[in-house]
Amino acid sequence: MKNDHRAGRFRFTYPGKQVPGRLLDGISRFFLLMAAIYLFWWIWEKPMQFFPVGGCIRGFSGWLVQGLYRDSEWILTRVFHQQAWCDGSSICLGSTGSLSISYPCSGIRQFTQFTLLMIFYPGPWRRKTWFVPLGLLAVHFTNLLRIVGLSLVIVYLPQFW
Repeated sequence: MKNDHRAGRFRFTYPGKQVPGRLLDGISRFFLLMAAIYLFWWIWEKPMQFFPVGGCIRGFSGWLVQGLYRDSEWILTRVFHQQAWCDGSSICLGSTGSLSISYPCSGIRQFTQFTLLMIFYPGPWRRKTWFVPLGLLAVHFTNLLRIVGLSLVIVYLPQFW
């Protein structure tokens, strides 16, 4: 990144070409797009109840939650050697308690927001075709780490739960 004092702009240098522009343009575009996506999701979720695909959204969300239960149980028992099992609606953590994962924790909103951001943000489609699936995988693993982390808080620091 070079500072071009004559134009009062930054020049972003990519391999093989220079793209003039302001840093704030990219940042403001990102935040405006994220605000629009969040507003779209809120309207589609609350007043419209995911019309016309509400059943599909609920089914996919349930599938994601079951996957989070299964993967969290696997990590807790095999990596952290904790007594943990799923009873279908929560992760039981022995005598210390349990953790329930509901629809908002499934990650479906984050999947949708990330995908829409990648679709509408400028850039070559060739890169987006591999970046979107890889990003969705990263979103899922981040959510999984969050669930495992919360489970470990219940086990080791229950006073903070």
